[in-house]
Amino acid sequence: MPEGGNLTLHSSNPELNGDPFHSSFVPGPFVLLAVSDTRCSINPQGRMHLFEPFFTTRSGRTGLGPASVYGIVGQSGSRVRSNTQLGIGASFHIYLPRN
Repeated sequence: MPEGGNLTLHSSNPELNGDPFHSSFVPGPFVLLAVSDTRCSINPQGRMHLFEPFFTTRSGRTGLGPASVYGIVGQSGSRVRSNTQLGIGASFHIYLPRN
């Protein structure tokens, strides 16, 4: 965040039970790791490509960060969700099975 802002880290132990937002998850206990910022955000076109390797909207970047996280998280049987709103910020939630 070159222009400043807040970075927030959060963790919790949610019990997911098949609610609509988490319908693709197997119900059960999880560890949630969340990272949010208040400055950076991704435009609507970028959101569609967020986890694609080498996609970037910034010059001098490789575009491998989100794709690497998505791959590592997916290989471990976990899930990653993102939410971004222009002018508000971005957040990433990583759900790791607790068993």
